[in-house]
Amino acid sequence: MTIRKGFLGLLLSLCVSQIAAQQAATDTICITQSTSHFAVSHQAGMHYLWNVQGGVIVSKTDSSDITVQWNQVPGFYKVGLTIVNQYNCPSDTSEIMIFIGGGININGPIQVCKGSLVTLEVNQALRHKWQGGKNDPTISFTAQNDTSLFAVGINNPCANDTVFHTVEVVDPPTTSMSKLEDTIQLNSSVRLFYLGQAAQTVLWFVNGVPQASGREMLRQFKTTGTFEVCQVVMDGTCSDSLCKTVVVVDEFKVFIPNVFSPNGDGINDVFLFKGIGIRNYNAVIYDRWGAQIYQWDNNRELEGWDGFYRGEPAQVEAYIYKIEVWDNKGKKHDFTSSFSLIR
Repeated sequence: MTIRKGFLGLLLSLCVSQIAAQQAATDTICITQSTSHFAVSHQAGMHYLWNVQGGVIVSKTDSSDITVQWNQVPGFYKVGLTIVNQYNCPSDTSEIMIFIGGGININGPIQVCKGSLVTLEVNQALRHKWQGGKNDPTISFTAQNDTSLFAVGINNPCANDTVFHTVEVVDPPTTSMSKLEDTIQLNSSVRLFYLGQAAQTVLWFVNGVPQASGREMLRQFKTTGTFEVCQVVMDGTCSDSLCKTVVVVDEFKVFIPNVFSPNGDGINDVFLFKGIGIRNYNAVIYDRWGAQIYQWDNNRELEGWDGFYRGEPAQVEAYIYKIEVWDNKGKKHDFTSSFSLIR
């Protein structure tokens, strides 16, 4: 009787007497594909009883030729055949050993960011060796440059199987955020920009909450506290992030000068008060007899008094200011005092 392994083109001939004499030295067939075809010469009136380990017969099971779908679990398996005649008596029996091995694969990334930890794994349970001799299931390394390595599946008694794997290393984009003050006033609006060139995507976060995507972010801070502002840049494979901390405070301070000199030298030429935590204000200047000289508020384009009255330079003397200021909580503060005009 002859069993032919169709896909490998292997022909195995075993007669009854040979099997009886060589059963312990059964030949081994190496399987490297998912299906195989086995066949013997057809004899009329005979029944064919196949016994397949490690796979499933996906064709007619009592035929003289069959197709087997293998389970792809590495190991040694038997394929046996008993031919029964019309009297239900076994007339011939044969057996071959199947080795499912080879087909070793390396599973892992093919492109990573520079500096990333790369882990590669082989997919077979039989013996193997990595380039360099290690036989661990996985290997790991830090990616600094393009790396190509191989693993060898040790498939005795079949030929060893070698597979190569290349990991391409790409440079990540670099974050670049415009200046952000460490401390800002409540209700301040902050506009930040990405100053780099390499990133395909730029994302902005405040305390982990998405704020914007694109090269800029505008954010008004309406509550006090500490906030972490983060910029995340990506190029499809790699990413980089940069975070800065800003403290939002609700201080209220007002500074009002007691002298100014509108003489055109560019130094202290305008009577102007400054402060933090100011929401609105209104300022009025009077002369010493109580006549209103000048007025401005936060809706005016120009702030402060330039020392002129009705188109003429004001007299060198003392003047009185009355300034009303509303803080960020809406509380009103009144300031009244005198200051001097000198030239």
